Amino acid sequence: MRNVTTPREAEVIHELPDELAALIGRIMVAYEKLEHKLTMLTGVLLQLSKPEARIVLREPRANERLEMALDLFAIKDIQIKTDTRALSEVLTKATSGRDVLAHGLWLENLEPTTYTFALRAGLGQRT
Repeated sequence: MRNVTTPREAEVIHELPDELAALIGRIMVAYEKLEHKLTMLTGVLLQLSKPEARIVLREPRANERLEMALDLFAIKDIQIKTDTRALSEVLTKATSGRDVLAHGLWLENLEPTTYTFALRAGLGQRT
């Protein structure tokens, strides 16, 4: 039987406490920096100028950027010492976490006053 949670008295909020909003912002900025570095790595391997890289390298998902870079390392016969499978797994988890955080809803519980993070589209709930 499916585990169903009891409905709570809560409302969707758009104004979060400053500390929570700042933390979410830092996570989003750090993730964007990661994506940018992966894109620039591909640009360097292809010997593209920054303007060329912006035109040529569209916005694939982070794992696709990593795969591109790894393919280019192989084509250029550049040996890397990093465990790429582990790196890919970490990147997948980071992407998933970022997506959940970016697309979830914050609820303010009425009693006691606490905040709950709810995934959209019936994907479950995390607090």
